[in-house]
Order: sequence, then C-alpha cells, then structure tokens
Amino acid sequence: MNNASGPLALIAEDEPRLARTLTRLLGEAWPELRLAGVAADGVTATEQALAQLPDILFLDIQMPGRTGLEAAEAITDDWPEDRPAPLLVFVTAYDEYAVAAFERAAVDYVLKPVTPERLAMSVARL
Repeated sequence: MNNASGPLALIAEDEPRLARTLTRLLGEAWPELRLAGVAADGVTATEQALAQLPDILFLDIQMPGRTGLEAAEAITDDWPEDRPAPLLVFVTAYDEYAVAAFERAAVDYVLKPVTPERLAMSVARL
C-alpha cells in the first residue's frame, strides 16, 4: 500500500490483529491506497491525522485515550481550512454508535468482523 498516486489513509485500531487484518483487506480491495500508518489509540490517531493530513480515516470506536468519535471531532475541529476534510469510516463491533458516527459526517460504518465483501462496498462508496 505505498503507491505514490493513490489516496492516503490512516487506520486507528487498538487491537493489533484487527489492525493487520484491516490493512491486509484494504490492500486487497484497494491496491492504490497508501497507508499513512496505524494508530493504537485515539490520541495518537488525532496527532497522526493532523500531522499527515490523510484523505481517509478508518476509526475504531472504542479505543484508549480518546474514542474514535472523539478523535473524529478533534481532527475535524483542527483540520486546516484550506484542505478538504478527510472521509470518515468507522470500523467497530458496536452498532449503537452508528447515529453518532453519521452525525459526524461518516461516509460508512463497518461492523466487525470486517469481511472482504463488506470492505469492498465501503471502498466503492469512498
């Protein structure tokens, strides 16, 4: 996932195995996508997003330090005004946060376990 011409994405996922799986599935579904990194908590996700300004954020909801919803809010609040806002995809095991995610302008809300078919739908939406 290091093609220099594709969009840049950041993954925020506190479970290393799930982060690896999502990275692999994204690589298969969207080979042009470049990965800016994987953040293991919401605070790091916010810092990395504001430093690297990715086009897309894949955010877990329940993370240490700051939830994915809180990270998304902090990122969009401090995002440079001269840059298009990042597209937000929440990837979580919790369906009860869907409304809050879409209130923060989420493009998609993917429930775990992530399947290749469901991720392909998300990639098509993006």
